[in-house]
Amino acid sequence: MQKIDTEYLDEELEGIVEETDQKQSQENENKQEKIPLILQIGIVLFLCLVGEWIALLLPIPVPGSVISMILLFVLLATKVLKVEHIRQKADFMLKNMAFFFIPAGISILEYLDAVKGNILPLLLICFLSTVITFGVTACTVKFVLFLQEKWMERGREHD
Repeated sequence: MQKIDTEYLDEELEGIVEETDQKQSQENENKQEKIPLILQIGIVLFLCLVGEWIALLLPIPVPGSVISMILLFVLLATKVLKVEHIRQKADFMLKNMAFFFIPAGISILEYLDAVKGNILPLLLICFLSTVITFGVTACTVKFVLFLQEKWMERGREHD
């Protein structure tokens, strides 16, 4: 009997999968609707406006920005709004996120006298919330990786 070189086959299979993934991603990029940036900005601003209107109507104080994010999530999850419809705008905001924190930093400087007396508790809260956020993010990533692994195993079992 002839022995089959499984390493060679694995490498060839990986190469074929990578080529297929690259071709599919190129086809998807070509198919993507090119929506003008001004329209993308309009979509995001409209959602912000609707969120503010809903916040005014609610009997409890909920920030309009939180409602807008929930609306955006629901629209994306139900596929009413596609990621491609706001991709450029979202990429721009993510790349320039630090710029959007400048007003908050300046506001803290304006109220420095009020903050001075509580600086230690504020720093402690900032530190603890950062550590908790890192921990929750790490656990979430581990859990998602675990779920993906289980999903892949089920796919192999069905083949």
